Amino acid sequence: MNRQHKNPSGRAFIWAMTGLLHMNVMNLQADGEAGNGKQGKNQRQLQQKLALVERMLYQSPLGEAAMKDPSGMEPAVYKAWSGAKLSFELAVDSLEKQNGGNASASLNSALAFYREASALNREAKKAEVDFPALLSDLKNRVEGYRESLNRIAEEKNIPVADRLGNIEVDEALATVKGYEEQGEIEKAVQVLQSLQAAMESELVLIRSGETLVSIVEFENLEEAFEFEIRKNESNEKLLELLFRNNTLSDGKRQLISQYLQESRDANVRAIQFRQQGKLEAALMTLESGTEAQTRALKLFGVNM
Repeated sequence: MNRQHKNPSGRAFIWAMTGLLHMNVMNLQADGEAGNGKQGKNQRQLQQKLALVERMLYQSPLGEAAMKDPSGMEPAVYKAWSGAKLSFELAVDSLEKQNGGNASASLNSALAFYREASALNREAKKAEVDFPALLSDLKNRVEGYRESLNRIAEEKNIPVADRLGNIEVDEALATVKGYEEQGEIEKAVQVLQSLQAAMESELVLIRSGETLVSIVEFENLEEAFEFEIRKNESNEKLLELLFRNNTLSDGKRQLISQYLQESRDANVRAIQFRQQGKLEAALMTLESGTEAQTRALKLFGVNM
């Protein structure tokens, strides 16, 4: 068996590794059952740790990025991930030799390396986010929500909640401006995100069954495509920020990553259609990517 694993080939590698892990864990479990209850418990914990490290290392967004395109990662991030991968392989070797103690120590080392890689990757991603552009987009959304709230309140002759009246929105925007002047753009973004969430909740309350339809008219398909591209890019930036600042379960993180990948794949296909002069197909493909982003945003509680 080749234990170098320098170039793991996608799922085939993961399946092969999983089979090896299960085989050796079953052997360890059999030994544990022959001993006392404490030993059996230790083997079960080892099995859980093996499964956890394997998923984190090869099936997380970070792990998939490391296997797919290491050159696109920050060197320090890839170095830490590689340390986790090496420790994991040492754990596998220890399992082959029926040495549960060494396997557990190697897995602890793998987890430490992976946590370091994740922390470094978060900082790298943070540096990539265009906060000024995101801030500008959030300002536009807040103003749009303000107009919608005022319009619906006037049509239904009902007051808008005090916390979301024009005065309150102006105060929040003044706070945002203060942060901008201090160079605290990320804090300004956070204020607007909180305001946007509150305004969305208020819109839901005062609509009371109303169907609100927003119509945007364009002169041609090229103009519509450019609008959708900007919307898609804005959603991508917002998702990156939410992904970084929220604690997610493995299942939700995997689903959001799947939606993000669907969107990115759709963008690539849309640009290809556009280059071929197939603007209608390009626009429809791009819109399908935006729909995938919308599904991802809903998992964060953001309704677009």
